[in-house]
Amino acid sequence: MNGGIANFVPFLNGTFETEHPEIYEDVQLHPEKKELVERLKALISNHLGILKLGIEVHARVCHENMLPLHAIILEKFPALQELAASLNIQ
Repeated sequence: MNGGIANFVPFLNGTFETEHPEIYEDVQLHPEKKELVERLKALISNHLGILKLGIEVHARVCHENMLPLHAIILEKFPALQELAASLNIQ
């Protein structure tokens, strides 16, 4: 999804309760939906682990022509990890 994890920040940090009261009301009416936030966190955590392994593999096998791309990946990944950590995603 364009925008990545940032699209889900209101759900992951709870601000949707005030920013989107209609969604908050729906979640209150359907308690099973509360579990979806925890599931989303778990899936993002799993995704980050896969990305980390992919970056490690890419470092070993990328062609020298792709090294600039690899440098960008190495530069951007810590910010993604920091965003996840700020949302209590390990």
